[in-house]
Amino acid sequence: LEALGIRSILAIPLMHEGAARYLISITAVREERDWPVKEYIPRLRLVGEILMNALMREQSEKFEALLSEISSRFINLLPDRVDGEILDAQRRLCEGLGVDRSGVWQFSDEGEDLLLTHFHQDRDAPPVPENLSGRLLFPWITRRILSGEAVLLPRIEDLPAEAAADRESFQKYGTRSSAVLPVLKWDSIIGVPAWVSDRRAAGTCRTTARCPGGVRALGAPC
Repeated sequence: LEALGIRSILAIPLMHEGAARYLISITAVREERDWPVKEYIPRLRLVGEILMNALMREQSEKFEALLSEISSRFINLLPDRVDGEILDAQRRLCEGLGVDRSGVWQFSDEGEDLLLTHFHQDRDAPPVPENLSGRLLFPWITRRILSGEAVLLPRIEDLPAEAAADRESFQKYGTRSSAVLPVLKWDSIIGVPAWVSDRRAAGTCRTTARCPGGVRALGAPC
């Protein structure tokens, strides 16, 4: 603060869905200030919430536009270009979501395992080998995916005891947060995209529960 010439600061975190998403602050550089907290905090929080809502709407609109543009690229796409477009879509979605890795898993020929077939990761993320097996590395998650559930995992540390193998695999590859979602077509699973963050845990897990729509969420209100 001294390097910036700041002599007094009042900073307020702005919460969304139980997590601090933004921070709004005011500073004084000419003199030290004894901030009248009861007067300033409600007003500053109100201004911050207005700005936060505007920023979130902007982000949502940009992401929806990105999804629409990506979807349009798969219309009448030649078969030999599908893999390349999937990888490019993964890269763009990782950038849009601010996550480090994206994987697409498909069923093995026997239909009893999930195999990693398309993968993108940030260049600074720990390396991940090709041809991963979901049943070997993530047996707890794989069982739930095969039953049609999604796994939303804000914190790897809060996986249940029976998911010890999954936790060990996540820690091996530096994963801190993950979302794994089965893709359904006519009530049958046809693929499984996964999104991973290595840089931060996104929220706090409390328990494991079934949510509406067949989604299994760790730490989510159901």
